[in-house]
Amino acid sequence: KKDGIADVVKAHGVKGAYVTLKFLKNGLKRSRFGFVVLSKLVKKATDRNLIIRRSREVVRKNMDKIKTGNDIVFIFREGSGKLDYETLERELLSLLSSARLI
Repeated sequence: KKDGIADVVKAHGVKGAYVTLKFLKNGLKRSRFGFVVLSKLVKKATDRNLIIRRSREVVRKNMDKIKTGNDIVFIFREGSGKLDYETLERELLSLLSSARLI
């Protein structure tokens, strides 16, 4: 059975100030990542895409530190559209650390 994003969203989670991290073991030798930015909270598509691009870059830069074998979903909450790169990086790494994925 292939796990969908809905299964991961129901899984274990860690909340930060602007982002919620959900994760679930996937049984693979690599981790997979998903990013959810609701259009209700961040109106402009360009702003949503910027958040996702920055988040992907944070994950890419820290891929060697992140434990393998997990499906990880970052769900961005209200106020996340105003974060600069450094704050976003601190938030994501803090969540990964809290979830013991780093």
